[in-house]
Amino acid sequence: MEENLHYFEALGKKLIYDPQTLFCFGLPDSEYKCLHDSMTREKLNKRLSAAQANTLSKNALSGNTPPIFRLKPMLCGITLVLTTDCNMKCIYCYENSFDTSESQPLSMDLPCVIDSIDWALQYSSNNEVFTVALFGGEPLFKLSLITQLCNHYKNSHKNIRFTATTNGTIFTEEVKNLLKNHPFYLTVSVDGPTAQSITRPLKNGKPSIKLIEHNLIEMLSIAPDHIAVNTVLSHQNTNYLNSYTYFNNLKVLTHIVTPVASKSEALHLSHSDILKILKDSKTICQALLDALRNNTYYTLPSFLGSIYQLYPQTHNTMHCGACTGSLSISANRNTYLCHRFCDTNGFGKYSSISAKQLLGIQNLTISNHKFSHCNDCWAYSLCRGGCFHERYICGEKIADICFLRKGWLELSLAFYYIVSQTMPEKLNLLLEKCCAQSPIRTIELL
Repeated sequence: MEENLHYFEALGKKLIYDPQTLFCFGLPDSEYKCLHDSMTREKLNKRLSAAQANTLSKNALSGNTPPIFRLKPMLCGITLVLTTDCNMKCIYCYENSFDTSESQPLSMDLPCVIDSIDWALQYSSNNEVFTVALFGGEPLFKLSLITQLCNHYKNSHKNIRFTATTNGTIFTEEVKNLLKNHPFYLTVSVDGPTAQSITRPLKNGKPSIKLIEHNLIEMLSIAPDHIAVNTVLSHQNTNYLNSYTYFNNLKVLTHIVTPVASKSEALHLSHSDILKILKDSKTICQALLDALRNNTYYTLPSFLGSIYQLYPQTHNTMHCGACTGSLSISANRNTYLCHRFCDTNGFGKYSSISAKQLLGIQNLTISNHKFSHCNDCWAYSLCRGGCFHERYICGEKIADICFLRKGWLELSLAFYYIVSQTMPEKLNLLLEKCCAQSPIRTIELL
């Protein structure tokens, strides 16, 4: 048996996944046990030929070799930390290195923001859309600047899409106008009805969930396709099913979930926490399959977003867009590979950068990002080594996050397989929803 063939059971199916071809297919119970101990890649390839011809839908992944990619010194987007000021005190925030109670918050002005975007556009790819992600602190503290920015680029030769990650506490007429009149998207960071008061209180200590729920409902009434929510799973917030159900009832388009990345062990997910989250994830998958069968509404959980990689010609070279498609500029005007590392001591900052330097940074980062324990891991073909920031912050605890992400990948593979086999007509709509939340990619097929 070859080590890289991954045998697993998920959502009531017995499956084999081949990382070399990104091929996943199911087996009857009688064959699964026998093949588990004797399957080789040669036998697998013979089996795939028959499977492709007879049982797999035409939309299911096929092909004997993985696509080949070449990195390009181009940007598909840029993240700008508009301000370090915030009105909340989230217990896990990686921006807490800025103690705004004792020092003046840092902020960008309009000329700096425009210069940053124009600089990035010089190295932008030929992609139809260039994304400008606005971050903080709380970026909506800079509403006047954001409005001027959207108006400035309204008639740009490039299709520029603005996104902002907000805590959801600010929702004024100006925000409504941005959603109505511009390609403006919001990701609202909220941990759900139960944990929010513990994990994301206002800076004055008061709970925030009622205010955010009111604002979120209004946002969804204006631009439902432009709103997503992000929830951080931590030891203080493990009731994933409760959060998902809450946002699904609000008819949120996408529910992004990320495991906490903190140096505080009190926040880390325990093994039992992870098992509970995976159990909830399985329940969510089963509910989504029912929703697809019955043509009822469903919020897409972000862990299923990885299935877009199983579709031909969409495979990622990296876990996210950092350094391969997106850079970040901090509020004090330094350039970093990722917004999570802005103003973190010991991480490279670049006051200026050329296309040649950008390509060198990309290649160096990719070559250093594959850790030794990734070499024989079946999941590397999909996770691409995971998040830089998670690895830096969590250290050895990254093994727990790997366990969680591998569980999510197995559910994604099983979910994709079931849909492609039993509801192939729903596959394209599902993939469109997944691709809408996919990471930035600057790659071209050879």
